[in-house]
Amino acid sequence: MRLERYRITGLTCADCAGRIERAAAALPGVRNATLNVASGTLLLEHSDRPDATAGERDHARTLARIIREIEPAAALANRDDRGATEQDGRVRRRKIRLLLAILLFGSGLFVPDPLGMPLMVLAYLVAGAEVIWRAVRGVAARRPLDESVLMTIATAGAWMLAEAGEAAAVMVFYQLGDTLQAMAVNRSRKSVAALLDLRPRTVRVLLQEDGAGPSVEREDRETLVDPAVIVPGDLIVTLPGERIPVDGVVVRGSGSLDTSAITGESLPAPVDESMEVKAGVVSIDSRLVIRALATEGESTVARMLALVEDAAARKAPTEQLMSRLARIYTPLVVGGAVLLALVPPLLGFGSFGVWAYRALVFLVVSCPCALVVSIPLGYFAGIGAASRRGILIKGGQYLDALARVTTVVFDKTGTITTGHFRVAEARPVPDSTPDPDRELLRAAYRAACRSSHPVSRAVAAWGAGQLSPAEAEAIVRDSARDSIREIAGRGVIVGGTTATTVAGSAIHLLEQGIPVPDQEEGEHPGTAMHVALDGRYLGSILVQDQIRPGTASVVEALRRQGVERVVLLSGDHGSVVQAAGREIGADLALGDLLPRDKVREIEALISPATGGGRTMFVGDGINDAAVIARADVGVAMGGIGSDAAVEAADVVLMRDDPGLIPIAIGGARQTQRIVMQNVVFALGTKVIFLLAASFGFATMWMAVFADVGVTVLTVLNTLRVLAIALPSNR
Repeated sequence: MRLERYRITGLTCADCAGRIERAAAALPGVRNATLNVASGTLLLEHSDRPDATAGERDHARTLARIIREIEPAAALANRDDRGATEQDGRVRRRKIRLLLAILLFGSGLFVPDPLGMPLMVLAYLVAGAEVIWRAVRGVAARRPLDESVLMTIATAGAWMLAEAGEAAAVMVFYQLGDTLQAMAVNRSRKSVAALLDLRPRTVRVLLQEDGAGPSVEREDRETLVDPAVIVPGDLIVTLPGERIPVDGVVVRGSGSLDTSAITGESLPAPVDESMEVKAGVVSIDSRLVIRALATEGESTVARMLALVEDAAARKAPTEQLMSRLARIYTPLVVGGAVLLALVPPLLGFGSFGVWAYRALVFLVVSCPCALVVSIPLGYFAGIGAASRRGILIKGGQYLDALARVTTVVFDKTGTITTGHFRVAEARPVPDSTPDPDRELLRAAYRAACRSSHPVSRAVAAWGAGQLSPAEAEAIVRDSARDSIREIAGRGVIVGGTTATTVAGSAIHLLEQGIPVPDQEEGEHPGTAMHVALDGRYLGSILVQDQIRPGTASVVEALRRQGVERVVLLSGDHGSVVQAAGREIGADLALGDLLPRDKVREIEALISPATGGGRTMFVGDGINDAAVIARADVGVAMGGIGSDAAVEAADVVLMRDDPGLIPIAIGGARQTQRIVMQNVVFALGTKVIFLLAASFGFATMWMAVFADVGVTVLTVLNTLRVLAIALPSNR
């Protein structure tokens, strides 16, 4: 499967967006199309990759034609151009037209005929020319009825009934609501675009000498280039106050970085030589020379942008329901208006003129703008507000799932703990050899020096400090010729020509037929690496990991939010996991689990007994991809450096902070509350005014409020998500 992404500028009509979406889904080779009016992003899902790029160019040309026919005010933008300036220009021109229409309409109200009528006509045409033209084009193209057709029919009928003032008022106030809607959508887009537009326009690159690659020695020879031409290995210069354009490693310089745009963390982060840095962060106080590790398109910023844009295209169930409803809603209400205009007078209940007026009021009231705009805008705003805090939510459906979380499951190592182990104690078997301490040290270092597990790294660092440099180097050199087999969640087996070393958990040694003394089990306040050489148990190395400060407060915050169960799962020793669980206040703590065991435990927690609640798993995204994918809501901590985290997780936290979990849940619940407020308010108001219009209790002016007023109020209510759902910590 391949995703193709397009940006559309000038699109504020949700009904038009739905028709563009359906037309795009019918293109050859496209399996599914999703267009989000709030983000202006069209996502095409292909089942197979085309043989050449010509197919994509054809799609672009066809999409441009489709957009031009359905919504002339919108246009297909360059994929690398957010079109912010063009969008601002469209909104500005729309505001000018609206202001002129209001002035003409106000003058027509107070100027007596014969001048009053021409002013009303001008106000109607200035406000409604675009709407009428869109309706005519839609009817000529035999497209389904939309809100433009509703407004045109209603106002044309008002003219025929000699209600010139009401006809002009409907069109002027419709344009007022449409303009406010466009401003709100544009504001929402710009809020997220400003967050993610973290790429500098130009980059300083050190010149290469004699084709031998970038030069560090001649740092005065710099040139400005487009970030798009940066390739891995290029040396980039970033001055104080400038953003780092691509992911890289510092080769010269030190200082502090502002990472708030990426992680949401307001405190400066120190940086020194040999440290990796992410695109989008700002060098606060120093000149840095950075060796690029990726192109601009592969950088952290680019991946964040793709995640947020794809998230906007993944619709929540509420959005999907409203999208399906909008397809049949307009034809139904037009049919209802026709029946309202014809059936009562034919049955003798009044004149055709009276019921025709009521039918026109019915049409104006029935426009679905408030629902089809405010709902996707609400989810988009919620995703954007979360991203301001370094919380990347992959779609509206995951926002809904977050709001319903009742069980939170934490991985231990690297999630609720710092993941930085240190050796606390070595416990050799006494009197087993003339020098049991040294034998345990050498065997443990041999097993750990080639393993990437955090416990092994801690033991390797400790061993390197205990051994002489020459002895440590000799062990590393000899172990390079050995075979190594690493068993996830258990330990390692290092086989050589002279001896075989087994190191890891007690269960691991028992599985290899090596007995572990009972006194070693369950007595450690930390994690024990047991070591055996040629089947002979040598002892254990005790390593300790620290609980992250504030983790217990995070659990308390989750309790206050209504989370019913907090569970801790780990491959670590059971006693260690239970001690950590008691410290943070977990309801259940299970240890000695392999990745497949964690999946089994998650499946046991996800059951009908949860009463509709959702289970969240929070892990480091490296060794927990399977369980992250299996949970109702999978959360990966620690940024998007791990491809497994990005692919498997539904939510990605840009920094190692469990405190973001209650923030994400709280923001999701507030977003859902605001969306549901909009649904109830819009539907309730529509039903009341539709009934009032049917029985003659509503005028055209009331209909304008029921349509335009409700749309404006729901959009303004939606913008509360951006303002207060997740307040910035900066």
